[in-house]
Amino acid sequence: MSACSGPSVFRTGGSGGGTGGTGGGIGAGNATLSVIVKDAPPAGIGVVDYGDFIGNIALDPTTGPAVHLTQSTFSFDMTRLQSDTFYLGTFTVPAQQYRDIVFFTGDGTMAFVNGTGGTIIGSSALVSCSNPLCSLQPDDFLHPILNNGAFPLSIQANQNYLLVLDFKLDNAVTLSGTNVLQVNFTAANALTPKLVGGGTNGTDVLEDFTGKVTAITGSTVTVQSGTQGTLVATANSGTIFDNFSTTVCPSPQTFAACVKVGQTISIDASVAADGTITLLEADLLDATAVDEIEGTIITTDSSTQTFFMSVTDKTIVSGNSNLTNSTPDGGLIKVALGATPAFSVDTKGLSVPAGIISNFASFSALGPGQTVRIQPTNVTFVFTGLQVTTNNIVLRFSRFTGNVTINGGGPIFSVDAASLPSYLGGIGNAQIQVFPAQTRYDGVTDNTKINSGDSVSFRALFLPNTTPQFFAAKVRDQTQLP
Repeated sequence: MSACSGPSVFRTGGSGGGTGGTGGGIGAGNATLSVIVKDAPPAGIGVVDYGDFIGNIALDPTTGPAVHLTQSTFSFDMTRLQSDTFYLGTFTVPAQQYRDIVFFTGDGTMAFVNGTGGTIIGSSALVSCSNPLCSLQPDDFLHPILNNGAFPLSIQANQNYLLVLDFKLDNAVTLSGTNVLQVNFTAANALTPKLVGGGTNGTDVLEDFTGKVTAITGSTVTVQSGTQGTLVATANSGTIFDNFSTTVCPSPQTFAACVKVGQTISIDASVAADGTITLLEADLLDATAVDEIEGTIITTDSSTQTFFMSVTDKTIVSGNSNLTNSTPDGGLIKVALGATPAFSVDTKGLSVPAGIISNFASFSALGPGQTVRIQPTNVTFVFTGLQVTTNNIVLRFSRFTGNVTINGGGPIFSVDAASLPSYLGGIGNAQIQVFPAQTRYDGVTDNTKINSGDSVSFRALFLPNTTPQFFAAKVRDQTQLP
């Protein structure tokens, strides 16, 4: 994006293409439309994180004025979406035929490994990077128009629809011959809108939405993220509570006893086409919210006990301006260990063996690709970026995509290490362990349906010095997604 330009306008659908709507008569009245976002990972460039923005979403009917869904702006990490799902909102729309959906995007920050040996240029010649690690705004294109997917879409009265904006960052990110980093969502198969379930009443799952509990009304909780906005979900008798101490949340665990205003929690929730968001799982991170930054480790330096990480999430309660303003999604931070660092693993209920977890106990257990959550102190801003110290490091879930090489249907399958991001380095035979009744799936119902050669995205605890190295809470089979 050029320095003087506004956000790009995305027009999906248009006058041709598309698989059409649901058919039949439309009828008078309104319908409910919920919108979510997914992504497939980039390949051929070492993208670690890409925090982007979407806003001003509108539907263009075949005739008549546009129907504006929201003028709000949403930020999200596109690399998280290779295994996860982001919720944009639920809207009431008139029943009619729509030719496309329009929204703004841009001003995002991308963290990546620069393997070119040269200077990579971003949104202008003034935005460039020649370092091995880079964080900058890429150049994008104005006014893309895409004719594909679910549009033209016939919305029928009194029905509920779940629309997913399915990004393919792999098809959008390019490095030009002059080393300009570009994101072009007009490229073929870079963005496809789809109806979940192929019609009405689709459902999906939102996972690992992390933030501070700001309100509780009955069995409904409001969670405010430092990067992804607000999510409101309602618990029921099936809600699972992880990592709550028995003193805070005695057995039998209930929503009223466990979840309190002021906590930092990570939640999983189901979203239905009618906008119902049900709390599936709540994972306690802090009984009282404190300043925390979550990110992906890119490099480590054992001689100085420091590492660089790219920001993917944060909870800032102190009002520290450096933490608030200098930690964009995709920004780089240098982290130094304090004198008495504590290491822990947030399993979020996964039955990872204690012997495996005990490996995460010192700086030597840290490696590129791990997602960690830290409590920053000694916060300083220098020319090269933010530098912090931490005495608290929690291993959390990383997101990767690889090609399956061996799947015998058991609890462990293998992926081609060469198909994983290059910044992970050599990890040998890459093995992923799944857990019955705990690991969630998308595109397939369980691990026995995953085929050798399939491209799978997974959200997993990553311990490079153990066998297996990955412990998956979620597996999305990109090859078999509808």
